[in-house]
Amino acid sequence: MNRCIGIISYFPDNLREDRRNRFRKLLVQLNTFFKLPIIIIAQNWIQEDLEIFRGLENQTFTIYEYPKLGITMARGVLRKVFLESDYDWLIMFDDDMEIIEDQNLVNKWLGEIKDKDFYWTQTFLTNFCAISKKGFSKIDYDYEIDPSKGNGFEDWVFTQKCIAKLPCKPFETYLPARTRRGFLNDSKSTWDPLDPDLKRRNEDASRRKIYDIWAGKA
Repeated sequence: MNRCIGIISYFPDNLREDRRNRFRKLLVQLNTFFKLPIIIIAQNWIQEDLEIFRGLENQTFTIYEYPKLGITMARGVLRKVFLESDYDWLIMFDDDMEIIEDQNLVNKWLGEIKDKDFYWTQTFLTNFCAISKKGFSKIDYDYEIDPSKGNGFEDWVFTQKCIAKLPCKPFETYLPARTRRGFLNDSKSTWDPLDPDLKRRNEDASRRKIYDIWAGKA
């Protein structure tokens, strides 16, 4: 099984140092505990940002630099790069994650990736999700989701679309982690994409309609 990690990164000018430091910590953790090649869609990076790779020469990084693309377009770029690569599986992370440093737990989590085409973690959805090349070839990007305009949460829509189209299952092993917001992935989330109520992400009927259109369920 030839696996890689894919990361969509964006460094805002006003938060560059903080985001760079967080990403550096994640890269060290991935280098130590996952030991997989990493594809990075790097948005709004400058030359100094490349310093985060110092001391990680034993890791394989493939970096694609762009101005700000937006989350949907950036994931589309990651999809294209992955489908044209020699890898069979893509595991996705955001650049501001921090994972638990437990090799046994990481191994157990990775060991669940077997015969389905899509695995997701209920708390973070597109963080810690894994998708096969065959599966991703069936997921297109024909609708633009722009969270800044309030017309959807791309991670929820992406997960719904994968669930609707692919053989899939949620990970049973919870890999504790946190984002810059401090949210811990140590219990089942109320943002479960299979929850028909979607109490925290889907209170507005018109927004639900947009989700369903993009997920191919309308």
